[in-house]
Amino acid sequence: LIGGIAAVSFTLALSFFLDYLIGPSRALLLAPFRVVVFSFVVGYGIATRKILEVGFFMRRAIAYLLLAAYLVALYFLVWWLCVSVFVPIIGKDGRTLAHVLAALVIAFAMAPARGVSQSLADRLFVGTRRLDFQATMNQAAAILRSVTTLADLLERFGLTIGQAVDTERVFLLLPETEFYAQRFPTVQAGTRTTRMELHRDQAIIAHLERSQEPIVLDELHRVRSTPELERVRRQMKSLQIGVAMGIFAREQLAGVMLLGPRRSGRIYGTVEQNALLVLCGQLAVAIENAQLFTEVQNAKIYNETLLQNLTTGVVAADRTGIITVFNREVEQITGLAASELLARKTGNLPEALRHILEQTLESGERQEDREIVLRAGEKGTVLRASASIFHGQDGEPLGALMVLTDITTLKRLELQIRRSDRLASLGTLSAGMAHEIKNPLVSIKTFAQLLPERYQDSDFRETFFSLIGHEVDRIDWLVNQLLRFARPAKPVLKPVHVHEVLEKALLLVGHRLYQKDIKLTRSWRAEVDTIRADVDQIEQVFLNFFINALDAMKPGGSLTVATEIGSTEIWPTALADGATEVHEILRVSVEDDGSGIKPEDVSHVFDPFFTTKDYGTGLGLSVVHGIVQEHGGQIEVESELDHGTSFHILLPLVRFQEEVAAA
Repeated sequence: LIGGIAAVSFTLALSFFLDYLIGPSRALLLAPFRVVVFSFVVGYGIATRKILEVGFFMRRAIAYLLLAAYLVALYFLVWWLCVSVFVPIIGKDGRTLAHVLAALVIAFAMAPARGVSQSLADRLFVGTRRLDFQATMNQAAAILRSVTTLADLLERFGLTIGQAVDTERVFLLLPETEFYAQRFPTVQAGTRTTRMELHRDQAIIAHLERSQEPIVLDELHRVRSTPELERVRRQMKSLQIGVAMGIFAREQLAGVMLLGPRRSGRIYGTVEQNALLVLCGQLAVAIENAQLFTEVQNAKIYNETLLQNLTTGVVAADRTGIITVFNREVEQITGLAASELLARKTGNLPEALRHILEQTLESGERQEDREIVLRAGEKGTVLRASASIFHGQDGEPLGALMVLTDITTLKRLELQIRRSDRLASLGTLSAGMAHEIKNPLVSIKTFAQLLPERYQDSDFRETFFSLIGHEVDRIDWLVNQLLRFARPAKPVLKPVHVHEVLEKALLLVGHRLYQKDIKLTRSWRAEVDTIRADVDQIEQVFLNFFINALDAMKPGGSLTVATEIGSTEIWPTALADGATEVHEILRVSVEDDGSGIKPEDVSHVFDPFFTTKDYGTGLGLSVVHGIVQEHGGQIEVESELDHGTSFHILLPLVRFQEEVAAA
């Protein structure tokens, strides 16, 4: 419209200018050339503005004519009525007032009259079918709000578009690895229908990615042909496609919509193209949402399947203490049903589980390898529990997760191994005892056999009596050591300061330290050193380790004795069985830089009669190991050949209210 007005204005101005410049008679000869200018404007409109849609312009022209006729008639009717009423009253000013009132009525009647005129114009063109943009948008919005899966989305959207533009052929293609594959209509396996696939380098896909504009087959005939457009036109004709629309998400081609020719034979005009562009934009967002929803659903199914089939129990609660996860393994361990606990407070859990989970939620600290016992009647289940806080993407805590492992079978196996070790130790003990006792008995037997012959020899008698006493004392000492190992005396436990006991034991070996020029380093890092112990037995333990260290070191060596306090979380295997109420550990470390122990011998250092020395019975460490276990503790060994050995004695720390007497 603007181009036509501009063309007419330009030709009129040019006519007046030529009349003035060369005269009217000569200017008349140039009049036919005005048509060239107007034709150029019309041609430009055909090529760029699609003004060949005659029906559209006819409907628009008739609508405006009806609107103009209605408004003019209304204006004169209102003006005549006002003149008839006001002129007899106020005279000539009544005509002016009538014009003002008529203009106001026209202004208010313009908007509703425009819709009515457009509707009447559409009815005059019976048999034409236009895209009802608003109705189609409403249907599409309803689909996008209700669809949950990608297949359902594409099916309902494709049917809606086909009905709106009146075509039987609608194809929706989504990207795969190397091509865009048909996803609607769905091609069933086993049918003769083949799935449409457009490779990324084919004409339609390449043109859509480059131009990001709709491709209309009817418009390709009215533009200048290029090799690329010719390939596009041939491919569209071979596929029987009238329009190809790109579905773009963040300026990337996320899909393709192909529409066949309309049943009415009409072309896809500007109105239809604009509406389809808007719908394709919404479809791109909906496809992303549907794919994300599908991924979330698949991840949820995967995680639930994985969670329910884990061989470890998993319990989780949100930060308000509501149970959110209670998997199948926990049901088997506890004998409780998940349906009775989910969405309920952690107070409904067994006491041991509730305590760990609530403690984790309150403190926010990680708890690892806590051993607990769940009892159901006479049956007890031993569990290893670990719990920690889990956080959201913003770092805020979402709740606590506890993992449970049933170690009942493992504990039974450990007990069986200990019994087997005990039997093996008894076998070793018997063999060692026989060997150690046999040596003095051989000496006694030999002298006893010679006694009748050499009884008159006073020197022989004195030697014999001395030997008998020495060998009997040796057997007595050996039996006492064996008794201590096999049946250690029950310790008399009382509050003891470990540092004082260590100082006393170091004083006893002070002379040997001086003789071998051993450098002694004390490191009392434990601010509290009180335990319940038998002073004599615990002193025997420390003294044995000091003597062993001195035997292993060369002159000029270094001996370090240190104490420190830790927790059962730092040293989870620190205590002997039964000491489950203890949470603090006093560790005494005896480190030397001697010859060390071979790796294959480390596991045998506490076996009876095992020794790496050229002398001794090999019972010392066996005895002290039993003493430490009687005190509820454990001994750990670290050794490196030719670099030294460290023994760590771990004992339950006790904090007494009153002052403990000196050892």
